[in-house]
Amino acid sequence: MKATIIALAVLGLAVGVSSMDAAAQSDDTSALEGDVNIGVIYPLTGDLAERGTHRLAGAELGAVDF
Repeated sequence: MKATIIALAVLGLAVGVSSMDAAAQSDDTSALEGDVNIGVIYPLTGDLAERGTHRLAGAELGAVDF
């Protein structure tokens, strides 16, 4: 059972990498224009709220610097 799960995971990675490679070699540059939305998920409540607020502040600072 464990070997089957590992084999499926490796197969999934191989398919994902090959499809990403094909997309990267495309001559269509229209996908590179416009805005790109990037989201993050951080815990802002509960036991991990302190870590989440620090990470959120870092992400916002990085976005401003960029």
